[in-house]
Amino acid sequence: AVVSTQSTGIGTLASHTGPVTTLAMTREGGVLVSGAMDCAIITWDLGYVVDNAENMAEYSVKEDVLINRSRTKDSPVLHLATTRKNLLMGVSNFSPKVTS
Repeated sequence: AVVSTQSTGIGTLASHTGPVTTLAMTREGGVLVSGAMDCAIITWDLGYVVDNAENMAEYSVKEDVLINRSRTKDSPVLHLATTRKNLLMGVSNFSPKVTS
């Protein structure tokens, strides 16, 4: 059997303003959560992407796919993970701003 190592994307989930550092999926695979250096955690509805795959290539940002956007307190998101009960856990690095 020949397995292709190339894939073609069906669209771009673009909403972060900094580099994405981590991704996590729910156990069922219907929700994707991304964390980035822009101090944001974004929850995406992958069920919508699958149901509308033929139309997704036309959009770089599709608000129907974005479930929630949360910001940390000036802390880049380094790692995300979901539990068996779909609780989201995150790790970030808090660096207080030094004022002089």
